[in-house]
Amino acid sequence: MDCLNRLEYGIDYFKKVITVYSSVADMTEGEYIKYLDNMDRKNVEEKLSKLK
Repeated sequence: MDCLNRLEYGIDYFKKVITVYSSVADMTEGEYIKYLDNMDRKNVEEKLSKLK
């Protein structure tokens, strides 16, 4: 079972990588930097909302 859990984790990880990569593959450097800033902002807002 442990082997299956690791395999599932690995597959889920690569699904996430592919999902993120497909959304940024065609971006210019400026668009990518803006995308990263927005992601950081969203993560901070989510963490702050959990603290409230």
